[in-house]
Amino acid sequence: AVKLVPMGPAWERQCRAREGATMLEVSTLGGSDAVNVNRNEYLLAELALTLLHTCLKRETVDLKVKEHLEMLDPFVGVSQKLMLSKHDSIVVLALRVFTLVLPLNLPAMSAELGWVLKNIFFLLQRGGTTSSLTMQACFKALTVLLREAKGKVMLSQSQLKVLLSFAKQD
Repeated sequence: AVKLVPMGPAWERQCRAREGATMLEVSTLGGSDAVNVNRNEYLLAELALTLLHTCLKRETVDLKVKEHLEMLDPFVGVSQKLMLSKHDSIVVLALRVFTLVLPLNLPAMSAELGWVLKNIFFLLQRGGTTSSLTMQACFKALTVLLREAKGKVMLSQSQLKVLLSFAKQD
């Protein structure tokens, strides 16, 4: 598999290199069929995130059982990676899954909080109206992140300025 050159800020490149994002891999061995499979990989990611979000929302997964929490732990990194997807539906679902998983205090969460905060502000700065689904999901995820991770994450001056710019617009 050949990795595409990551674009964007330096932290985004570091995040993708650190996590080995599979959404960026393109297989060159299988011909056109392999390329078509990778072009539609986002549909599988969207289906998986939708199923996970539905299970968490409807409480079909018992969040008090230690084994279930251990199985949810790897999804923290996955949802963090998928926040950088170019597909808005995947970004929204990844943010929604993250907001449901954050209050569980999973072991992998502490390592991902800084990256998630940077991803959220990258999405906020990327643009769009405040009424779009992506922006709404970003604001909700930021609210839950700041409420649940008190003392673990701090907003910088530039991040506060971004938030104030949205307050001025509305």
